[in-house]
This record gives sequence, C-alpha cells and structure tokens, in this order.
Amino acid sequence: MFSNLGVWNVEGAGHWIFCPAITRVYPIGAGCITVNGRLALTVQLHHALGGTLEKSRATLDAWVQGCLAAAASHEVPPEVAIPRSASPLASA
Repeated sequence: MFSNLGVWNVEGAGHWIFCPAITRVYPIGAGCITVNGRLALTVQLHHALGGTLEKSRATLDAWVQGCLAAAASHEVPPEVAIPRSASPLASA
C-alpha cells in the first residue's frame, strides 16, 4: 500500500516520517511526505514476505533510485515502479 501525504510547510514542525499500516493482505507499506522542503520516504515489509531490515533497506534503495532516475530524465510518471527483476523481493 502506498500513501503520499503531500507537501506541508509548517514552521517548527521538525522532521516527519510515516508508513501506512501493513498486514498479510497488504504486505508492503510505502509512504512519502514533504515537510518544509524535506522529502521523507519509508518502506515496511510484512514478516510473511521474510521482511528483514536488509530487504526493507534494499527495497527503499531501489525505489529511491527509480525516483532519482525519473527526476533526472525530467519525466514525471504517474508512478515510479520498480521492475520485478530489480526488486529484492523477486526471490521471495
């Protein structure tokens, strides 16, 4: 499940992160929010996927690289998909 809370400018808000709740039915949670010009991305994997911290970090890294590649090409796709072959979950 993916959720984008949008862009917020709130003086003194500090740094924010969040992630949608995950379940066996929705085993991957990904969220983003921009607060005071700082983008935060989060990923959480349900344990049913073998969701280790390493897999979560690898999934987040793949997502970030996909976002950076889209930004570098100046294309704004409706979503940035991680090719299944590049996903750390491909073997799960």
